Amino acid sequence: MLLETDLELSYGNQKILDCFRLSIAPGEIVGLAGESGSGKSSFANALLGLLKPPAVRITGTMRFRGEDLRDRSESQWRAVRGREIALIPQSPQSALNPALTLESQARLIWRAHSNEPWTKGRDRLLALFSGCNIPATDEFLRRYPAEISVGQAQRVVISIAVLHAPSLLIGDEITSSLDTLSRHHVLQTVKGVLQSTRMAMLFLSHDLTVLRAFCDTIAVLHDGRIVEQQKPAELFHSPQHSFTRRLVDLTVQPI
Repeated sequence: MLLETDLELSYGNQKILDCFRLSIAPGEIVGLAGESGSGKSSFANALLGLLKPPAVRITGTMRFRGEDLRDRSESQWRAVRGREIALIPQSPQSALNPALTLESQARLIWRAHSNEPWTKGRDRLLALFSGCNIPATDEFLRRYPAEISVGQAQRVVISIAVLHAPSLLIGDEITSSLDTLSRHHVLQTVKGVLQSTRMAMLFLSHDLTVLRAFCDTIAVLHDGRIVEQQKPAELFHSPQHSFTRRLVDLTVQPI
């Protein structure tokens, strides 16, 4: 198993996750469904080592490749974050530095985790751009974030996130800021990257429709716990938990 968790996460006296059990196999796409504020992003930040005591308390286990991530020092986290576990954030324009060209930003990420020359990283980035249906050209690399569309920015962020071929990719509401057509293109882009590299993915979303079309498995988060985890067809056909049934009903018959 690539990732196995059984943890509790609290901000001060407020418990956010409790007996949170989730597993992801290599190459598997797992959707984590839950309402806004349910703790999805907190879990993602914990996986990236971005939550620190004393403000946050994490107990239990969070095993990645058999090793507990909670035992890592910050220098060890830096070797994992962006290299073994990478994030596609919710807002692509906010994720990109407006003062740097696209190439400058990608080069910084490459040099953070590789001693190989940027020429190799650049070739890989351009290949990813081509696969993501954005211009694989010198002119496009010289652009600043304000000079590209939101849909292009999301695909640039995806390309940079997978530059080092991480084992686990986290997508945090990655289609929420996109229109319907751009959403479709971005999801197809991500699926193509995952299939060609055998990366696993944790897809965070409140939208069951998106998760149903994209994921191998859907886990439902409610009151800080995974209350149900099934294949999409099974989850929609016979949801077991009352909260899941409510989500499915709202998806099938939206308000």
